[in-house]
Amino acid sequence: MNVRSGRAQQPRPAPKVVQIQSSKACGSSKPVLTFVGAAGTVTGSCCWAQTPAGCFLVDCGLFQGGHEGDQLPRMVFRPREIKAVVVTHAHLDHSGMLPWLCKSGFYGPIFATPGTRDLCQIMLADAAHIQAEDAQYARKKGLEAAEPLYTPDDIPETMSRFVAIDYRWPFKAAPDIQAEFFDAGHILGAASVRLTGDDKQVVFSGDLGMGGRPIIRDPDPPPEAKTVIMEATYGDRLHQPYEESVEELRQAILRVAKRGGVVMIPVFAVGRSQQMIYELGQMFRAGKLPKMQVYLDSPLAIASVEVFRRHEEYFDDEAQALIKQGIDPLNFDGLHFCQTVEDSKRLNNIPGPAIIMAGAGMCTGGRIRHHFFNRLPNEKDAAIFVGYQAARTLGRILVDGVKVVKLQGEMIPVHAEIINIEGFSAHADQTALIEWLKKIKGVERLFLNHAEPKAAEALTEKVDEAGLPKPHVLSQQETIDM
Repeated sequence: MNVRSGRAQQPRPAPKVVQIQSSKACGSSKPVLTFVGAAGTVTGSCCWAQTPAGCFLVDCGLFQGGHEGDQLPRMVFRPREIKAVVVTHAHLDHSGMLPWLCKSGFYGPIFATPGTRDLCQIMLADAAHIQAEDAQYARKKGLEAAEPLYTPDDIPETMSRFVAIDYRWPFKAAPDIQAEFFDAGHILGAASVRLTGDDKQVVFSGDLGMGGRPIIRDPDPPPEAKTVIMEATYGDRLHQPYEESVEELRQAILRVAKRGGVVMIPVFAVGRSQQMIYELGQMFRAGKLPKMQVYLDSPLAIASVEVFRRHEEYFDDEAQALIKQGIDPLNFDGLHFCQTVEDSKRLNNIPGPAIIMAGAGMCTGGRIRHHFFNRLPNEKDAAIFVGYQAARTLGRILVDGVKVVKLQGEMIPVHAEIINIEGFSAHADQTALIEWLKKIKGVERLFLNHAEPKAAEALTEKVDEAGLPKPHVLSQQETIDM
C-alpha cells in the first residue's frame, strides 16, 4: 500500500479564515451530497458530502474561464468544517481550489493517487503564478484587479496535506465512509471513487478516458455500486477512431515537411503533450516520418513529462513493452525541451521542416501565441490542432477559418495552413461512457454531471435505450441522498 502524506512536522501558523456569508452548517442526520460545481457545466467540479460523522469534499476545482471573485459565492460550506478532500485527478477544474481551501481554514488530509499528488504539485504552483501575474498586469494597466485566490507561498502548505493512496486500497474519507480509488483512464493518476457506508455504495466516475490510448491504462470501473454519478462531457458525440487520427496527423506533418514548413501544435501540458511525444516517437522510430527537430516549448509540460516518468508503473502494456526494450516512450532522437524564454525565442529562426509543440492547448495564453505571431503569416507553416477548442478561444477562431487575428496588439494575417484533427480526446465519448457504466453491477440510481445540457440530454436518451437506469441530470447546488 502506497500511503505517504509528507505532512509538515513543525507547528503551523493559524490560517486566515475566509468567512462566507452564504455558508450552511456542516453536518446531516443522514448522508447527503450537494453539488457545488460541474452541474449543468463542465468545470468547477466539487461535491460537498455531509454525513452524521463529518463532512468532506469530492474534488475542489476552479471554474475555469471565470474571474477569481466569481469562485467564492458557490462555496456554500465553511472550509474549517471540512474534514477531508478526495481528489479524482489533477486538472485544475478538479483540484484548483485546494490552496484556497487550505488558506481559508481547512486542516484535514487531501486524499489522491500518487500520480495526482505529484501533478498537483506542479499544476497548482503554475496556477498560483499565473494568478499573481494576471493581477500584476491588470494593476500596471490601471485596471481593477481581483486579489489572487492564492499565491505561490500557499502551495507548500497545501501539498503537505496530501496523502497518496494507490488504486484499490480502501481508506476513510470520513469516520463512517470508506473510499476507494479505481483507474479512470483519463490522465496519469486519474481515478473514479467509490464511497461505502452502511448499505450505501456511491461511485463518482471522475473524468473518464477512452480505452486504447497510449501510455494511460484503460478505465477500470468499480465492480458494483448502487448509485453512480457519471460525467457526461462528451455524452452527445462519438470520437473519430484513434488510429485514423494518428494517421491524419502523420499525413499532415508529411505535407508540411515536404514544403519545408514548420508545424505548430498547441498542446495541453498534462496528457496531450505526453500523448504527442509518444505518437511522434513511434512514427520516427518506425521511419514513418523523415528526420526533423521537434521542440516542446512549455515548462509545465516538461515538468509533467518528469512526473509521468516517475510513475511508469501505471503505464499501459504497450508503453511498458517499450521500456523493457530500453526505449523511453517519452523521448526520441531530435526531441528538445525548451525551458527558458530565451530557448523559446530561438525557435523564431529555426528552418523547416520542424515541429513546435507549445501551450496553451486552446491558445488562450502561453508560448504558442508567440509562435503564432511569428508563423501564421507564413504559407509554408501550419498549425495542427489536436484538442478541443472551446467557443471564443483563439484556437476555435482559427479552426473556424478566420483570416486575420489580433496578437501582441497587432493584426496578423493567417496564411499558414490550419488543420483540425479530432480523435485525440482524453475524455470518453458517448459509447465509452455507456460501456463503462454497463460494467458496474447493481446500479439502481444514475446521476449525470460535468456536462453541458445538450450533452447530458443526448446521453440520457442513449442510456435509456441501453436499458440502464434512467439518469437524473444534476443542477447546481442540488442535494441528493447518498
